[in-house]
Amino acid sequence: MTKEEQNKILHNLYLQKSFGYRYIEPFELKIQKEKDFFYCEDTLQNCTLCDASKLSKTRVFGIGNLNSEVMFLTTVPSFDESSFEMFSKMLENVLQIPIQNIYLCSIIKCDISEKNLQINTFVEKCKGYIENQIKSSKAKIVVTLGDSYHHLFDFKGDLSNIRGTTTKLYDKICIPIYHPSFLLRNPSLKKETFEDLKKIKILMEQL
Repeated sequence: MTKEEQNKILHNLYLQKSFGYRYIEPFELKIQKEKDFFYCEDTLQNCTLCDASKLSKTRVFGIGNLNSEVMFLTTVPSFDESSFEMFSKMLENVLQIPIQNIYLCSIIKCDISEKNLQINTFVEKCKGYIENQIKSSKAKIVVTLGDSYHHLFDFKGDLSNIRGTTTKLYDKICIPIYHPSFLLRNPSLKKETFEDLKKIKILMEQL
């Protein structure tokens, strides 16, 4: 385009402006993938993908240290008091990290009971949130607690057969262990979980 043509266009724009027309400066649109945009923390509070949103108004995207190298994953956000106390002791006594230094997330973001009969339906609707969280997380290790491994991988087997083993999850290492609430009901399995935690400790030291 010549300088003369540019001047003609500019003159025409100013002429239209004098008649009351408005125009704006060029701007760049930021394009986001639909799934990434929808399944983010900003949209969570208004999420109505499933009936879990009717059961609880409390939504939890994730808690703890976003920069942690270890992410712990549960099925639902809440722990009962005894389970939370055990979980804290597991972290501090074996992994030697305080609970506030890990990143804790759940597959289902609404604060409901894991015993809800519709849990599998809720997982299917909510799964996009945790998938995006894991992909974008700075964590190098993802530790699944209890049934969250089944939901994440659509695993139908017994957790006892794969607990403590490592699986590739995107660019991260995933390792399943028993949930603290399960250990409270089955204290004889605490020794196995202690061994699993020692494996996690070794993986953390190798990062």
